[in-house]
Amino acid sequence: MDLSDVPLGALLTTALGGAPVRVENDVNAAALGAAYEPAGPSCPCGQRGCLELYASGSTLDAAWPVGPGLGSSHEVFEAAAAGDTRAPAGRRIGAALAVRGTG
Repeated sequence: MDLSDVPLGALLTTALGGAPVRVENDVNAAALGAAYEPAGPSCPCGQRGCLELYASGSTLDAAWPVGPGLGSSHEVFEAAAAGDTRAPAGRRIGAALAVRGTG
């Protein structure tokens, strides 16, 4: 099935209440992300500030233990939104998803 004529960006913009959405292939998006967020801690991949360092399962487990009597994973994102520095994943994921267009 050829979906190249589907206006996915426009459909998502409408579905998200007018938030602008641009659709890009994964390689271009990764390159833009690498160029836009070069700061941050060193990552095992050799780059700096990778999303993996902030939002991977192991990072969330280390920063915010979840289990019986310890809360639930959605609390990590609620805490990040409230400014809890132990739970930076929500802010970092938001930054990663907020890819700015160039034109």
